[in-house]
Amino acid sequence: MTTRKSSAQIKQQVDRALTCRAPGCDQPLTIYRGIGEDCCRHHQMHLSENGGLARADRPYTFHKKWCCDWCNYDPRTDPRFDRILDPVRRDRGQRATLICDHVVRRADAKAQGWTEEQIDSPENIQTLCQLCDKVKSAEEDDWNKNARLDILG
Repeated sequence: MTTRKSSAQIKQQVDRALTCRAPGCDQPLTIYRGIGEDCCRHHQMHLSENGGLARADRPYTFHKKWCCDWCNYDPRTDPRFDRILDPVRRDRGQRATLICDHVVRRADAKAQGWTEEQIDSPENIQTLCQLCDKVKSAEEDDWNKNARLDILG
């Protein structure tokens, strides 16, 4: 059951001009309590707990899409999920096949002097299926910490 915040809470949000914590969003906070109440209503509904793709502990995941940016895989059209009859479990499984990936790794971007806003910007975030994510990791020798800095050099 969704409940609204009290009139006093909503007034305080408006008076203090509190805005959504999703990167780049300047919309006012939602009037609803619960998971994501520190976001606007749009981003509140995009949290995975509410059926969306984003994770509250990783704000850059608000840029995650339903389709792999490399191969265009869309788990919602994958017939392998048809065998899961429970729609909540099916949705959870479909969402789990997609990864929110930084184009330029966080550590590399910091080494180049990027700000947190630049690192987590939509331009530096891509959605990858798990297979494409593994290919990218292998290409960049992601598992070798010493190789990461070699790429920059």
